[in-house]
Amino acid sequence: MFGDRNFISRDAVNSAAYEQLPWYDVIRCRAEEIRRAGLRGETAGSAGPYIALSRLAGAGGSEIAERLGETLGWPIMGKQLLERIARRHHIDPSLLELLDESPTNLLYEALGHLLNSELISQNAYLSYLRKTVRAAAAEGPAIFVGRGAQYFLPLARTLNVRVIADEADRIERVRRRSQLSRAVARKLVHERDKSRAAFIERYFHRDLNDAAGYDLVVNSSRLGVDGCVDAIFAALRARYIIPAEPRRRPLAASAP
Repeated sequence: MFGDRNFISRDAVNSAAYEQLPWYDVIRCRAEEIRRAGLRGETAGSAGPYIALSRLAGAGGSEIAERLGETLGWPIMGKQLLERIARRHHIDPSLLELLDESPTNLLYEALGHLLNSELISQNAYLSYLRKTVRAAAAEGPAIFVGRGAQYFLPLARTLNVRVIADEADRIERVRRRSQLSRAVARKLVHERDKSRAAFIERYFHRDLNDAAGYDLVVNSSRLGVDGCVDAIFAALRARYIIPAEPRRRPLAASAP
């Protein structure tokens, strides 16, 4: 079903101007209308929509985000959030990497500034992150990857997605991408999963692996990257971009 991009009925499209467009171009056009309205200061309630992708390490979340961004024409905000923080606050990006999706320990908080005066606290990083996510969101529709962005975005205008995959597939993807041994790749996958979950638990008091916290959970081992992208598109269309209108049945012809 999700592999066939013709499965969405045109009856759901509200404007005749969109009638001849493929559905994914309709999504792009409607998102651009929302973005331009925001730039004109119109209808503050129309901000977004956004996609917030949470992912297991090696599940293909970054690749899925890139495919979504290419098709929708939306910017991707993953590592880009760190780059924005670094530019805005004149912070060495390598220092932000120490805090990125990782809970700091008490030793770091207590002795960090004594060892390096340029280090920032986790609380300062979270404040910068929150402001940066919201500033990026104000620019228009976007795809946010990890970093707890879903907790800074308006729930009513955000499609929260969790990307998972079988552990063997995740390890293999990391092994190939980083040219590591299988043992090292396995350790890296486990460490990233643990660190990301601890980051969300400590600073947002949420369980990253709780499926109830997401609108959609996609398994790239079962669906493949393309199948996951199609499923996300379908959920995005159903919830935000093209409000479905009830199909009007023609009046029954009167009996002769």
